[in-house]
Amino acid sequence: MLSQACIEPGLPKMNRTCLRLLLISSALMLPLAAPLAVAQTAQGPTPTTPTSTPQPLQATVTQAAVTQAVPALAPDTPADQVNALNIEPVETPIAPTEILPRDYATTLQALHHDDRIMTLDWRRSEQVLRFDLSPNDRIETLQLSLSVTPLDAGTPDGPLTLQFNNGVHHSVDPDGTTTITLDPKRARARGNELRIGFLSGCEAGHAQTTHPKSGGFSIDLRASRLDLRARSDGDGLSMHDLEARLSGHAFAPQTVGLIANGPMATRYQALAAQGLALRMADIPDFRTESVDTDFEFVMATRLELAALDDISLLTTDADVMSGTGPALFLSQEHPTRLYMTGDTADDVLRAISAFATASLPQSRTTKVTPADILVQSPLDSDRRRIDGAIRLTALSVETGTVRTYAFDVSDPEATHGELVLHLKRDSRTSAGAKLTARLNGADLGMAKLNGRRRTVAYPIRPGMLVGSENRLILTTVDARDAPHCTTSDPFIAIGSQSTLQLIRHTPSAPTDLSRLAADGSIFGAQNGANTVFILPETTSDYEASLRVVAQLAKVNGRGWTSADFSRGGTDDTVRHHLVIEPYHTLDLAYKGAAPRTMKAAWRGETVEGRNRVAAYARLNGETAPAVGRIGPGGTAAIFPLDDTRLVGLITNTPDQSFAAALAPLSGPLNWNGLAGGVARWSGNAVVSTQAPLSLPEPDTGPALQANQALESTASGRTLSLPAVDLPDIELSDAGDWIHRRWREISQARQAKPRSPVAQPQPGTRIDGPATAPDSAPNQAPANNPTQTTLIPHSEAATMGAAAGPRALPAHMDGGLLSRIDIWTRAHFFQTREGELHPAILAVMLLLLSGLTSLVLRRAGRTD
Repeated sequence: MLSQACIEPGLPKMNRTCLRLLLISSALMLPLAAPLAVAQTAQGPTPTTPTSTPQPLQATVTQAAVTQAVPALAPDTPADQVNALNIEPVETPIAPTEILPRDYATTLQALHHDDRIMTLDWRRSEQVLRFDLSPNDRIETLQLSLSVTPLDAGTPDGPLTLQFNNGVHHSVDPDGTTTITLDPKRARARGNELRIGFLSGCEAGHAQTTHPKSGGFSIDLRASRLDLRARSDGDGLSMHDLEARLSGHAFAPQTVGLIANGPMATRYQALAAQGLALRMADIPDFRTESVDTDFEFVMATRLELAALDDISLLTTDADVMSGTGPALFLSQEHPTRLYMTGDTADDVLRAISAFATASLPQSRTTKVTPADILVQSPLDSDRRRIDGAIRLTALSVETGTVRTYAFDVSDPEATHGELVLHLKRDSRTSAGAKLTARLNGADLGMAKLNGRRRTVAYPIRPGMLVGSENRLILTTVDARDAPHCTTSDPFIAIGSQSTLQLIRHTPSAPTDLSRLAADGSIFGAQNGANTVFILPETTSDYEASLRVVAQLAKVNGRGWTSADFSRGGTDDTVRHHLVIEPYHTLDLAYKGAAPRTMKAAWRGETVEGRNRVAAYARLNGETAPAVGRIGPGGTAAIFPLDDTRLVGLITNTPDQSFAAALAPLSGPLNWNGLAGGVARWSGNAVVSTQAPLSLPEPDTGPALQANQALESTASGRTLSLPAVDLPDIELSDAGDWIHRRWREISQARQAKPRSPVAQPQPGTRIDGPATAPDSAPNQAPANNPTQTTLIPHSEAATMGAAAGPRALPAHMDGGLLSRIDIWTRAHFFQTREGELHPAILAVMLLLLSGLTSLVLRRAGRTD
């Protein structure tokens, strides 16, 4: 009867509520019907009348349904009978989530870490591009678009081909863009190779010509793209995999979601953005919601995680929700999500700060704590920031025809110095081979080696350096710069004593934007302890400002974990302000204190001046005008807000959107062009419109010995040694007399001018005339790279690249005894003031006395 009552009129099915009531009522009647069933069994089977019996319904009864339905069905049922029901919940299996493939794209320039243009000609008819993919993804499709143009000299005879991981050879259009479908089965997680080249006349003995032509191909690596589709293998990422994916290129996320909750959400998101930028080659786009993202960072306490509005961000992972203390978890439900959580807001901040300070552990775990991270290498452990002198071997150990050295400086406008090269030509390279030196696209000079060895020095003038990603390129050029067949590439070795010496006599003013672009200047001192960020309130502008916040950490080397971050408003504490806001939301105090040329930009005035990024753009294979004309765009300035606080302001002009104005600052090109007190930019042009205000240098704490850390980590390990106070040596009266006598001799010797070139190694031959000015100071000993060479501003301004390489003085190129004398005095006997060390003199006297006594004994004339 109940089943008939539950059938809706006109429908052959029961509704869900009646079905639940029917099943539960049947279960309740089982104890009452059991005695009747036993009696019927004893009496035998009862004949039944054939009727149309409905088919049994398949249903799943859950414990929640029973709990909800029993009180409504039988409110007067005794509690002991209800509890006695033996109804076990049936768990409905959750269907596995289908892992969908994802599309990825990158340029060959990003994969190869190389310049934008790669050249193939008679000197090198083949190039190999090596790159890594992902060990956690299965490659389904792989497609390469290669952009090629012929050189001015024409096209070689042999066809241009491409080979992927020793597979088949694909023909490439010598003038245009060729799209090639590569075999995904040949893709490897590590060590993939793209081999591009042509068959030159030297390699083809059966060709019509036995000598190569002067033509070749130019490959635009930035315009050449690698597009692939990959599917996760379903095992999820480990911390090791995440670190590798972020630092890679092909699978690096292009858009990252920074989802945070709580009163410290802005600080969470800013520090997470900085931690990402410190690991990634290119700063991604940021989103504050889980919409169209490639990877997500969820940052909140465990209680806040359970209260998130977006239910897609909720997790049932017991390790995440039931753990204690700060921790970072890689989600097992969503392979591209990282949870940073804890019991309190301070716990979450500790987890994020650790992420912005050190590398993730190289382990296969999915959970780490801040303590696990902080024992790893700091994110700036491989930073190449130079302040003093450094051996080139500490910057790079590259060999080959073209060698590139990358480094940073903290004050590019006030830094200058000298490049000292100890060169050696191997036996297979013909005499007359040359080595050219270029710094950030500007020529330093060229050294020609007619002999086997030579030492040269090139001046580095103020204005030739940028804050981050300086590039020194040394290229070996064959003596015969014309097409010919050679058995090997020309090679000139760079001696281990070759040094790059950078100094600054007077630091730039703290209001100079070049220092902000180099390492954050005083704003980034002590991890931003004296700085507060003022960021936009609107979501779209706030997301755009996070890329600039990330760029500041990228040039500084670590996250600004001690800084404060605020969205909108101002700050009344005695701290410096870094304001990254749209013009229309700026506080009136900032508008009133801004420099005059920044106010002129807000009035819509156009400015014209020297484009500060023209040379650097040519280095990257880009085009930039020598003279920039700036209209709508962005503007930045540093100026005092009052007697104790500085303001760094980055904003837009009223006729340009805020996000569009900030977009050019996310790369090194325009960012390195920021200089002066006020700067304006648009496209590939940056112009300094006002000189920085002269203010005293504030006290920012003890300075770091950057070069000592760089020397100790050149081999990939960090070494920290405590300071040791060496005892003073008391000399005898004879030693004091020798010391005074030698001081008189050394003072007379120091009155003579000497060349500021590094002393050679033993057996090194020094060629070439002396062209250095006589007033140049002495060069630091070659075995002590932490000393610096001081070059006066007046001399540095006159020493240009056109003067060519400068060799050692002629008196140093004497016989063997002369060279031994130079070397021994430079390496052993001189103090920093150029004097002979008294202790060495005492030891020499003792040795001479002993030797004389031995000779006299042998001659039989001993006393």
